[in-house]
Amino acid sequence: MANANNVETVKCCAPASLVDTCCQDPINKTDLFSMIKMNCTYTNCDQSGFMHPECFSDTESYLVKFLKS
Repeated sequence: MANANNVETVKCCAPASLVDTCCQDPINKTDLFSMIKMNCTYTNCDQSGFMHPECFSDTESYLVKFLKS
C-alpha cells in the first residue's frame, strides 16, 4: 500500500478484539523505528508485525489484567 507521497505503508497489527482505540493511521515504512515490532509465532500470519506505541500499550495493559485474573 502506498500513500499520496509515494511512501509505502503498513497497517497496525493490533488485535481489534483487544484494542478498540487504534487510530487506524497507516504506518509509513520510513517511520518503523518509532513503532513496536511484534513477532508472531503463527506461521501463516499475514499481519504487518508493527503496532503504534499506543496500541501496544493498550494490548499490554489488557494482557496484564487478563493474567492477574
